[in-house]
Amino acid sequence: MDATFSGQPKNVERSLVAGFFAAEGLPWLLQLRWLAVAGQFSTCLVVDRLFGYDLPWPVLGFFLFVTASTNLVAMRFPRAFPANPHLACAGLLLQDTLVLSGMLWWTGGVRNPFAGFYLLHVVIASVVLPRGWAWGMLAVSSLCLSGQFLSPYRLLPTRPGAWLPDDPSRAGLLVALVLAGASIAYFVGRLRATVERRDVELAQARRRSERHERFAAVATLAAGVAHELATPLSTIAVVSADFERLAGAHCANRECISDAQLIRAEVERCRKVLENLGNQATAGIGDPVTSVEIQKIPERLRPYLSPSNLARLVFEGFSNAGQVVVPEPALLQSLAALAKNACEASPDGVKVRVSVRSGPLEIRFQVEDGGHGMPTEIVARVGEPFFTTKGPGKGMGLGLFLVRTFVERVQGSLEIDSIPGQGSVFRMSIPREGSR
Repeated sequence: MDATFSGQPKNVERSLVAGFFAAEGLPWLLQLRWLAVAGQFSTCLVVDRLFGYDLPWPVLGFFLFVTASTNLVAMRFPRAFPANPHLACAGLLLQDTLVLSGMLWWTGGVRNPFAGFYLLHVVIASVVLPRGWAWGMLAVSSLCLSGQFLSPYRLLPTRPGAWLPDDPSRAGLLVALVLAGASIAYFVGRLRATVERRDVELAQARRRSERHERFAAVATLAAGVAHELATPLSTIAVVSADFERLAGAHCANRECISDAQLIRAEVERCRKVLENLGNQATAGIGDPVTSVEIQKIPERLRPYLSPSNLARLVFEGFSNAGQVVVPEPALLQSLAALAKNACEASPDGVKVRVSVRSGPLEIRFQVEDGGHGMPTEIVARVGEPFFTTKGPGKGMGLGLFLVRTFVERVQGSLEIDSIPGQGSVFRMSIPREGSR
């Protein structure tokens, strides 16, 4: 079984990579062909007018028209071309090779210094096409170049007095080399920039996937812990209640009763911790996307915050901020988590500023505390599950992790500005239309 399937992922990966280069390279190939039409026309015009060569303009004009018309159809009517990007790129490159062969045949054949442009087509084919197709393009280009030795046409200056360099062939070779190199650099450079941008997007998607996996692990852990500990905690609660009753009836030492009460209190504390863990880990899962009135958010935050924390919040900009399309419970829980952290980070009596800025494309919520700020190494870890700077029993390190998970779910962003000694600012940006 291992031998049977060991090579399949690599083949699939090669196919996906080749398809990506073909799909991304096709738009740049079309742009390069427009530049080729303009460059060929300009070159022919210079050679004819400045150097005094008599060019077969009807034939050259026909070949330029073929390239331009094909490019126009490809851009205006993409359905007229094969849906497979490999076939589309290969067809265009094959046509360009044949067009170049026709133009060279009528303008000196292999003696034309622009015969080196065959290399341009081979380079592009090797970048955007699978390996076998690229070798096929090399074979076609080689055959076409070999046929140029049979061209009976010669390019000779026909108008005396026209400006000519000392050695026209060397000058033409230099121009051809510069143009071919510029074309290759343009195409490969554009495609490389696209690949680098996709690499960044892929890295971001990989990080989001890792966070989602952690989120799923947290939810699974919470459910498993709650399930495994529910029965023994219930047993301890029942036994401690019986122990308290028996101690009150038969034990003259009041310490027995206080111990029994302590056991029951600790059991209740464990139950609340488990319940809180389960609620946090599964918060926002499956919540429907709705249109949320931003001006009503301060009022709807009341059930999510303690009265003491709620009294310290100062809301700004919520009255005329419009609407945002998101899962409302997850949004409120995220804002409550940011506000709760800001209140805990700020000294007693210091107000926490919660503001909102409304833009045409996104809504930005900002929570600013009056605490002591965080060093860079702490800011870099904010949002990791179970990472917290609070003391024991004051937090499980899930609040900001769930905030970041919610933000990524709605395709938003979470920014943190924190300077030691000057407090922290959390900015949560959400697209107006939310996630679909």
